[in-house]
Amino acid sequence: MTKADMSLADVARLAQVARPVVSMWRRRYRDADLPFPAPANSSSSHPTYDSTEISRWLHETGRGNNPSAHLDADAFRSGMSTDQAEVEALTALLCLKVLSGERLSGLTKVELLDLADDHDPRDQSLYREMEAAGDQLAFLAATADALADAAYSPAAAFDLLLTSERRLGLRSEEIHQDAVSLVSAAVAALLSPRDGSRLIVDHSPGNSDILLQLNEGDGPVRCALAWKGTHSAASRRGLRRLYTHGLVLEGADDDGLFDAHTSGLHLAQFPHAENQDPDDVAVLNTIDRICLQLTDDERAIVIGPASALCDPLSLDGPAGESDAIRSAILRTGRLRAVVRLPQGLLKSKPRRAMALWVLGPAHGEVALADRWTMVSDLSGSILSTTDIDDLVSDLAAAMGNRRSVESHAFRFARLVRTSSMLAARGSLVRARPLPRNRTAQPADAVLAIEKLLSSLELPETARSLDVPVSPTPNPESPVERVLGDLADAGAVAYLPGNRIEVPDLLEREPGAPGTIRVFTVGSLLEAGPPATMDRFRFATQYPAGRLTEPGDVVFCTGPKPCAIVDCEGAAAVAYPARILRVVDGGQPGRGQPGLVARLLAEDINSQPPTARRWRLWTVRAVDVDQRDLLSRTLDAVEQERLAALERVNQLTQLATLIMDGVASNTVTLGEHTPAAPMEGTP
Repeated sequence: MTKADMSLADVARLAQVARPVVSMWRRRYRDADLPFPAPANSSSSHPTYDSTEISRWLHETGRGNNPSAHLDADAFRSGMSTDQAEVEALTALLCLKVLSGERLSGLTKVELLDLADDHDPRDQSLYREMEAAGDQLAFLAATADALADAAYSPAAAFDLLLTSERRLGLRSEEIHQDAVSLVSAAVAALLSPRDGSRLIVDHSPGNSDILLQLNEGDGPVRCALAWKGTHSAASRRGLRRLYTHGLVLEGADDDGLFDAHTSGLHLAQFPHAENQDPDDVAVLNTIDRICLQLTDDERAIVIGPASALCDPLSLDGPAGESDAIRSAILRTGRLRAVVRLPQGLLKSKPRRAMALWVLGPAHGEVALADRWTMVSDLSGSILSTTDIDDLVSDLAAAMGNRRSVESHAFRFARLVRTSSMLAARGSLVRARPLPRNRTAQPADAVLAIEKLLSSLELPETARSLDVPVSPTPNPESPVERVLGDLADAGAVAYLPGNRIEVPDLLEREPGAPGTIRVFTVGSLLEAGPPATMDRFRFATQYPAGRLTEPGDVVFCTGPKPCAIVDCEGAAAVAYPARILRVVDGGQPGRGQPGLVARLLAEDINSQPPTARRWRLWTVRAVDVDQRDLLSRTLDAVEQERLAALERVNQLTQLATLIMDGVASNTVTLGEHTPAAPMEGTP
């Protein structure tokens, strides 16, 4: 083991600067009075440097942001060993330092192995790794002491060793820190102390990030491991890390295995260190076993691939087995929440989507057909600290009864019938939500409409809104469809917006001569008038540009779903705004979806703020024989709404004129005198 062991990345970490800064130092100070140290090897692509020379150069030049760099250098050596057995022995020795509380320098090989046998008599975590070091063990013990001193603690030194996954022979099965924070916060919120107990039962061999973050939170938690087979290198390394960080584990029997009957909150992560690429069947089988262990006092949190936890599963082949297992779990009624998480949370496969499950006691007081599950799709969002807090609040509320659920204002989630998730056999987060209108009887809806009509006092308004309504005999469940399925079926056409340059837009009133209207994301979100553009410039600069037709739905997906109906048509749409055009293909009696543009826009505006994938939006349809009548009725209501707004504007202008006139002494108000009744009028 030499001291020519620091890569350029290690130098940057030691100096607490960005990696490009070190490359700049190499070029700028190559010929200075205190030159940057020369590489200790001959490799031009992967140079390594003597840690002593690097630390001396940083100390003498004052470069970097770490004034203690000359003291910390030993903790940042990435090329410390090319032998993985030596690295494993170092982590074992760091763990032994914590378990024994002794300094290891000066102990012989025999003394070190005796000490290891005292603290690991069943060879669960460290004895084997130390024994494999052979005659190098005493030297490695001194190195472990030096690393712990340089990193200020054995735990910090252990984590620094883990940063080089290539040297340890590890693959990046770890989840992103955002996911660790989310799961840790969810576990902390769902822990229900019983007699002061806060026990977490972990089912993820070799993983430790979530447990360690929980232990550093509001106080130490009790942890137990349900790992089956603690003899793999990955699980042994994970166990050493937990011990090194001072985590106290309990619930193990004489063979070092966890007693599955101990009550606690169960935690599982996929992939984990022992199974870095699990298939959907393996994931669901593990969850099924956990589900069978749960009592009515226990809960479970699972983070794993969305392909197993929420995405559609095929009914054929191996995927058919996955569907059978997932359906069986759903039928238990214990699945209380499903969240599809953003991409990028799995470091080794950033494009693979992850999902979160929360399991708890079934709703015993609710009929099987009426049980519900909370679902949320965060595919297009970024998990900020505030978002994590709000999502955890939604998850905690989902564990309550119906009264507590209905009293909670969900930000990300919606409630769906568990039976609809089983019947759909598709994406769990796209299942049909509970009915939005909770009116008990159709007659009640009629009374509510007639009450609103009678409240409009102007006779002309009452005539124009003469809407005959009657209760629907034998009402059926609302018809709701997934927008992407409707687009694939040709019931609605999707048209992308035009890529219009911002300088081409004009600051003129809509309808100005020689201009066309241009819908932008800003005009949609602000519900203001569209922008304008010179008609000739649009025709010449954008010859392939598309214009809207009357009744087109103009929408955007971010920063939140928003839509309006363009009643006039002949307008341009600036990307990233887009167009949905209802195709008039539905005929009575043919089972076609009855889509209405205004209803479609309303459903888009009702989507959660984080629902960025328009093809997954759930929208409502009506009977085809009601479609045209509903469309004409909504058009009439919209005309009356605009007329009412115009009347409000006129009343506002009248009030302004009266106030200004009286205040400036240009007008004088007189007493209102009722008109004399006409002759013959009673």
